[in-house]
Amino acid sequence: MLGGGAMAALWGGDPAGLTPQLSLEMNRRLQALLEDTLLKNITLKKEIAMLGGGAMAALWGGDPAGLTPQLSLEMNRRLQALLEDTLLKNITLKVHDKDERGRDRMTKIQDHQENIDTLGEEIARLKAEKQTEH
Repeated sequence: MLGGGAMAALWGGDPAGLTPQLSLEMNRRLQALLEDTLLKNITLKKEIAMLGGGAMAALWGGDPAGLTPQLSLEMNRRLQALLEDTLLKNITLKVHDKDERGRDRMTKIQDHQENIDTLGEEIARLKAEKQTEH
């Protein structure tokens, strides 16, 4: 074991070198280092986003001018389409299952049509409800 003090106590297993005061000081310094690193990371993300402009600059840089209502609506539309597409794919993937012997089989989509219809009705109901709110 080279040297002494806190690191030797930690790595060498000698708790006599690690006093409560030393442990507290190490924790304070580590906390300060972590906070400094986090702040630099956030600042760097803001700077990178501001270079590109648009929505990301508005979100990271706090500049609402880059995020117009039209851009916000377009982002929401695309995210909704992505969500609906993902849900549909997940439902379709559930069609593949195994029989009682563990062999792969493909159940016909018509067997699951009722679930898909229910989901479609719920989506339509929620859309209509949202339109009546506005």
